[in-house]
Amino acid sequence: MSKIKLRMIKIGDFLKHHRKEILLIFGALILAEVAVQIFWPSDFTLLNSKIGEQQIGSISKNEANQKVKAEFTNLKIVLKTNKSEYQISGKTLLGAGSYQEDKSLSNHEIYPLHWRLVPFSLLFFEQKIEFGKIDFNQEKLNTLIEQEISSALNKEPVSAEFVISEKGEISIKDSSNGVKIDPKKAEDQIKKTDFSISKPNEIIISSEEIKPEISTQDYLEVKKEAESAILRDIIFNLNDEKITTTPTERAKFLAIQRGSEGKFKLVLNDESLTKFYSEIDKKIHVDAGVTIIEMVNGKENARQAGATGLEVDFDDFKQQLNDRMIKGYGSSEIVLKTKILQPTEKFNHSFTNTNEGIQAYINEVVKSGKITISYQKLS
Repeated sequence: MSKIKLRMIKIGDFLKHHRKEILLIFGALILAEVAVQIFWPSDFTLLNSKIGEQQIGSISKNEANQKVKAEFTNLKIVLKTNKSEYQISGKTLLGAGSYQEDKSLSNHEIYPLHWRLVPFSLLFFEQKIEFGKIDFNQEKLNTLIEQEISSALNKEPVSAEFVISEKGEISIKDSSNGVKIDPKKAEDQIKKTDFSISKPNEIIISSEEIKPEISTQDYLEVKKEAESAILRDIIFNLNDEKITTTPTERAKFLAIQRGSEGKFKLVLNDESLTKFYSEIDKKIHVDAGVTIIEMVNGKENARQAGATGLEVDFDDFKQQLNDRMIKGYGSSEIVLKTKILQPTEKFNHSFTNTNEGIQAYINEVVKSGKITISYQKLS
């Protein structure tokens, strides 16, 4: 008979003779384990506890909440509309409120009494802390939405415009709709969100599309007219200096506008025109000086004349460009006119300690509208 078989026989005999003792010991162990489960402290997490995907085991609820809060601080939350998106951190959101302790830490909800009576259930019951929530301060949340979130998500619509390709072909750059969020709905959507500790967080923010003033279709109505305007050569003559323009520059001079009859028409683009004018005006611009006038008792006593200035006449510049591009009048050369800028006047007032001086001072105060009256009763 082998040694192994002999050993097995001895073990069998031992179990037969000590069966009651073994069962008592095993039963006591089970009772002790169940007692541990029944009286498991409510302020400690279960053995098989996780924060997101991180195993934390059994720690105090205070420690668990601190860990969840730390994880929440590092979260990246994406706020989205159909036209824009903005990433905000958990730390920024916490700045608008305070972390709300996770209700999933409640042992009574996660590990109910009837399961505590099942031996060794503590070993396989999982307590997973997956979400974090914020108790928002109304004023701080409103400020965050108005000053940061709205400015990041709101997009202005872009009107169509004429562009010139490298080959010199005229085309239309498409318009695009803008977007504007509803702050009140954004507030509600953020408030009701449970933020995941381990998964990407994305909140769709309610918004409305904003159409541009001028769409691509609107430009198509005047495309042929614009092509003719852009192809007209324009050379500016400023004091015999010739300043040429390219088709691309001329395309930027144009915009369209809805007329009184509802139809669109070509007009000059004031913004582009002003920029181009500023570059031309720099060539000859001289700021006007200041004429200083000394006033004594309301009468002019002396004058120091300031120098006159010089600039390109903007109104004439715009009128000639409009005649050439929009109306098709005149030649390709536009002779720019200049105009004299008169000096500004500065008045220095002084008053003498006389009846005439006091009266002049009173007249000046009344004229300026800044009146302060005080009096003293003489005995």
